[in-house]
Amino acid sequence: MRRYPELNALTSDQLVGFIEGKLVEHGIRKVIPQDDLLGYAYRLFVRSARLKKIVEKAIEDIQDQDDLVAPVDLRESVAEYLLQHPELSWDAAVAAIADEVDLDEGVGD
Repeated sequence: MRRYPELNALTSDQLVGFIEGKLVEHGIRKVIPQDDLLGYAYRLFVRSARLKKIVEKAIEDIQDQDDLVAPVDLRESVAEYLLQHPELSWDAAVAAIADEVDLDEGVGD
């Protein structure tokens, strides 16, 4: 008579061990894809690493800028924006107002 374990009674580590044991028992091994897919994945990871460095540098540069100040009439601008877009929250209004800022202003000065 075969005994089957109650999977719900196993801890996570026990379940992983059980599954890995069964895979090994049946000759299942890790799969390595074809060369074209490996190359594609490699290029994606390298691009991702490069982008991460670029973004980290940009965040550093922006955080070093201490010339960013909120407009003196921000409250009035938010109130006016919300009158035109009553379905939005105040922070969505601030985001929309901030989106209108010239992003190149102060860059490279």
